[in-house]
Amino acid sequence: MERRKPIIALLLSMLAPGLGQIYNTELKKGIVLQILVQLAGIGLYIITPNILKYPIIFAILIIISLFNTVGFHVYAMVDGYRIAKQKEAAPLKAYNKWYIYILILTLFWGFGACIDKLSGWTSYKKVASSMEPTLLNGDRLLISTNAYSNKAQPKSGDVIAFVFPEDTTKDFMKRVIAIPGDKIEIRDRVIILNGKPLVEEYVNYSGDNNTIVGNAVRKMDNMPEIIIPENKYYVLGDNRDKSYDSRLMGFVDQNALIGKAILIYYSPDRSRIMQEIH
Repeated sequence: MERRKPIIALLLSMLAPGLGQIYNTELKKGIVLQILVQLAGIGLYIITPNILKYPIIFAILIIISLFNTVGFHVYAMVDGYRIAKQKEAAPLKAYNKWYIYILILTLFWGFGACIDKLSGWTSYKKVASSMEPTLLNGDRLLISTNAYSNKAQPKSGDVIAFVFPEDTTKDFMKRVIAIPGDKIEIRDRVIILNGKPLVEEYVNYSGDNNTIVGNAVRKMDNMPEIIIPENKYYVLGDNRDKSYDSRLMGFVDQNALIGKAILIYYSPDRSRIMQEIH
């Protein structure tokens, strides 16, 4: 016979909704709470491929999912604390052992991590100027990590996040200009894609014909025609004179893709919040 400690029930619920209830010998309630938390992520994973064309709806559903998750956490914490405080001393169950709690917590977190990965989205904070004016320093972006699953490939014009080829600990964000099989040439800053000048309303030039990269000054306004190899992408920054991109680092590999930038969910400039990325 042992009374449950309210503060322990609260802390366990904080770690994982439902764990405090299990501590209070309410196994079924604890499992149901955890299932409800995970269902929000599963639902988002199921519907994500069908709503990527509607970034605002996508963002709203993610916000709802986050609010649901927070709500379940708060409920679990309050309920766990309240029940432990009211509960009379009672025989403990076979699962009321500290090592069982650790095992259950590991399972809850592991399952949650899998659902988060499958849910198909992540956040990204822009901290460089290479994509101005499309993306500004401080913009927080929603990235669809499922956009290029099921053999889907980036299209010319997509803004993508990818692993930097020269340092895999860093992520970069650029605009896809050419995809496998495309022919690309640069003539006096004009992109010639498959024989036709590319209209780029998003591009910004600093007015300097030279781009400074590190201690070197490199001219990048002209490039002979090349053909994009299989599983490779040619990417450029919108702030063309201040971008370290495929003109210097080469192609981005298909395996390096993280996802497609969908919208700005937060920005120091409030007028940019919920702005779709084109």
